[in-house]
This record gives sequence, C-alpha cells and structure tokens, in this order.
Amino acid sequence: MSRGADAIVVGGGLIGCTLAAELAQRGLEVVVVADGCGPRTLAALADHPALSAIRSDARIGKERALRLGLERTRAEHVVLTDVSARFGPAELAPLLRALADPAVGAASSEDVPGQGPPGDGEAEYVGAEMALRRLESERGGLIGLSGGLFAARRELCLAIPDHASRDFAVALECHRRGLVALHVPGARARCAMPMDLREDFERRRRTFAHGMQTLWEYRELLAPSAGAMAFKLWSHKVLRWAAPGLALGATGGAALVVADPAALALAGSAALALGVPRSRGRALHVLAVNAALVAATLSFLRRRRVYEWRPTRRSPAT
Repeated sequence: MSRGADAIVVGGGLIGCTLAAELAQRGLEVVVVADGCGPRTLAALADHPALSAIRSDARIGKERALRLGLERTRAEHVVLTDVSARFGPAELAPLLRALADPAVGAASSEDVPGQGPPGDGEAEYVGAEMALRRLESERGGLIGLSGGLFAARRELCLAIPDHASRDFAVALECHRRGLVALHVPGARARCAMPMDLREDFERRRRTFAHGMQTLWEYRELLAPSAGAMAFKLWSHKVLRWAAPGLALGATGGAALVVADPAALALAGSAALALGVPRSRGRALHVLAVNAALVAATLSFLRRRRVYEWRPTRRSPAT
C-alpha cells in the first residue's frame, strides 16, 4: 500500500487522530477532517504533523466533510471511516486488496456490535444485517456499505451528492457503472452503540431519512429493468421502510374482514406473541425502530434533506 496509491479519510475526533497517526506511520496517506471538533482533538492533530488535517470550525456534516477529505487526496483508492468504528491497520489490507480487481468498485467491512444496553436487541439486529450482506455480496453485489469502514474508488465517492449517504450511494453508483460492491468478512470493524433509547431513535431516524433521499437519487434502479438490484432494493430497503404502515394496514384489514370480536382478539394476541420480543429492552428496541421509520418517512415526504447533525453519544466499542 504505497503512499499516494491509497488513502484513508478519517472523520474528526480524538480517537480518530490516534488511529490516523498509527496508519500514517505505516506509509498510508491519511486525511483527518476535524468537523467542528473541540480543542482536545485539535491539539491531538497538532501533535501529529504527518497527518493531512482539514479543520472546519462550524459543523458542516459528515458527507460534506468527507468531500473535503476526498478533494485533498489524489489517491485512486480511498478508505472512509469515522470515530464510531474501531479497527486495526490489518483490517485495511483485505479491503484494498479487493479493489485490485478492476470489476470491483467498493469493499465493505464486517460490522461487529460493541457493548450496548442489556437485552436491547442491537447485537441480533447487526448480526442479521451482516448475514444478509454476505448473501447479497455473493449474488451480484451489495446495495449498501458499512458507514463505519469501507474502501472504494475515489471517483465513485466524489460522484455522490452531499445530501446523499455515501455508504449507501457508492454501492448504487457501482451498479450504475457496471461495477460490483463486495462484503469482506475478513475486515472487521467494531461499532460503538448509542448510550440510550433517545440517542438510538435519533440515529435511526436520521439514517432512515438519509437512506430514503439517497435512494430517490437512484430511483431508476427500482425499475424492473434493473433486475436483481431492483429486487434487493425493494425487499431490503423499501419494504423494510414500509413495515410500520404495512403492519397497521394488515391490522385494519383484519378488523374489517373478521366480524367476530373474539376471533379478532385471538388473532391479535397470537400476532403479538410471535412478533413482540419478550424482554422489555427488545420491545423498546422494536418500538424505537418503527417510530424512527415513521418520523423519517414524514421528513422525507416533506423533502427535508439531511446535511449535518449532532453526533450520537455512544458507549465504548469494546
């Protein structure tokens, strides 16, 4: 991985600076974007002159900050990350190795959940998501990448508008250009978890809304002519986002069709027993996810674009 051939763009933050300094010592070009960071982070950057640092006093948002970093480097291949992900230098090699194939446009890491509130269901959620990504990767490529750590060709990253989510849009841009996005299980990144339910709700609401406005930019991929990509987007994204509305519609339809109140109550009890987790933490997790989906859908329909946001407070990714 020669200097100038590959680069890593790290989101601002004290831990990001520490990791970046270690990567720079290994010969990688490292660009740290300090987006509205505090004095401790800026002092850490000053202690590592080998880093290429970009400072923005006013918060401009992750995607705009990443563009600044992408424009600073001239590397053909870039690795994008942020301070919510923990990984070692060895995790970068399999990602960049995947890009040696000219048919591959991007390579995504395997997310490993950090420690969260007991029984919140997040670990199971992340595990299911990773299993789905492995299947997608084996069958024509991913429709989305890990926001914590992924590698891609720089020209693809620069083609993404700043109101879109790069970890989602780069995979779609790959398909648009006849390239493939791969999941790389050998590159593992541990992700920190939100500290409480409110933080989790805000993170999901923002993520869902950002994903919706990204897919709107690539809405031609929802057409039947897009083949397997359209099937993946409709099943993995659109129907997933529509789950609260579909559940309410099914409940209302059952109430209209079933005339016997006792039968309706029995069916409702069975659905609750199967669908609602037994633990309080998991039940709150399900409610937070669905409430965030509703809020994100309303935000998208009102055409409120996501640019910048308050960073999510997270527990350590240990």
